[in-house]
Amino acid sequence: MATYTIRGGRPLHGRLSVSGAKNAAIPILLASTVAGGTCAVRNVPELSDVAAVADLLRHLGARVGPGYTIEPTLTTSAIPAALAGRLRMSVILLGPLLARFGEASTASPGGCDIGDRPIDFHLAGLRAMGARIEEAGDRIVCRADRLRGAEIALPMPSVGATHHMMLAGTLADGMTVIRNAAREPEVVQLADFLNAMGARIAGAGTPTVLIHGVTGLGGADLTLIPDRIEAGTYLLAAAAAGGDVTVDGARPDHLAALLEVLGRGGCDLAVAPGAVRLRASGRPQPVDITTDPFPGFPTDLQSPALAWLLRATGTCRIVDTVFPDRFGVVGELGKLGAQVQIEPGYATITGVPGLRGATLKAAPDLRGAAALLIAALAADGESTIGGADALARGYQCLDQRLRALGADIATRA
Repeated sequence: MATYTIRGGRPLHGRLSVSGAKNAAIPILLASTVAGGTCAVRNVPELSDVAAVADLLRHLGARVGPGYTIEPTLTTSAIPAALAGRLRMSVILLGPLLARFGEASTASPGGCDIGDRPIDFHLAGLRAMGARIEEAGDRIVCRADRLRGAEIALPMPSVGATHHMMLAGTLADGMTVIRNAAREPEVVQLADFLNAMGARIAGAGTPTVLIHGVTGLGGADLTLIPDRIEAGTYLLAAAAAGGDVTVDGARPDHLAALLEVLGRGGCDLAVAPGAVRLRASGRPQPVDITTDPFPGFPTDLQSPALAWLLRATGTCRIVDTVFPDRFGVVGELGKLGAQVQIEPGYATITGVPGLRGATLKAAPDLRGAAALLIAALAADGESTIGGADALARGYQCLDQRLRALGADIATRA
């Protein structure tokens, strides 16, 4: 288990580039299961969650080659508990596997512990498309002679459910309509990937997505978009620690909600088509944040933003409408001297003049672990973060990249 030792209170300076988007890589790699030919996915980040996807594809019979060239030679439609437990997004394979085998099964999927994340939307959508679903203990078994197009109204714009229904609808009979669909850039790129295979998907990036089912697909070649959450994490780290940092590859159109909040918090921003430069000094101005589905403020940046605001010059409130229980990191942040009060669905932050180093433990929540690192960079003195392996689920070589900006981080296994 990795441990970071951070000597905080040092401004960050320099520039760095972001990796390909984790939240695009996972559904797109899984989408290779509907392909009828070889797929090549480029700019894939080397992350433990991506390794879990590759392991899952290999279990299903696919051949995963260097550079994420995938031959979808599937031989089974059963997802074992050990692999489902490593990757919550594995649930989106039920639809594609149903389309190929007429039957699919999985254990309850895993992922970050950030509160209730039911898969009811996924199962309801599959039932609307004609699937017969049995739930026995922690095992889900789905059967269908042939999926058929359906109109599916999501209770909320779930990214995972939108991915899933797009995949299922691609090989279904007739038209599938997803209403209240998620609009995230990663949803748009999944549609681009499927369309490159020969799918007929329109409206991705809007609340209504139309999928005309086809009888077969070919292969596809795609380069992933930059990771907007990784870019946002670097910007928030620089805002918390102070300094002058340029993030190359950052897409301002994907980061508009974050950039607006950083500007209100007193950061000096310079925006170009393929980069964002942030300069910050002193304590943040108090700002309130409400997370929402894209184009709103992303829930995946809620914890890192909370860490930035711990030293605000006043009181801030963060409301998470997507995952209202996503405040599990607050207890650890209190060890640094943070003053945060949790109520159902929101946190109230009373800014303090400074934070002090402490011994911290990262929970499995990836973005909460990033928040601990950001707060430790802003704190005076030395902090240790145990369980820093959690960061490898979503950030490639994070400690090395921050050291290149002047952060004092030592890593030991």
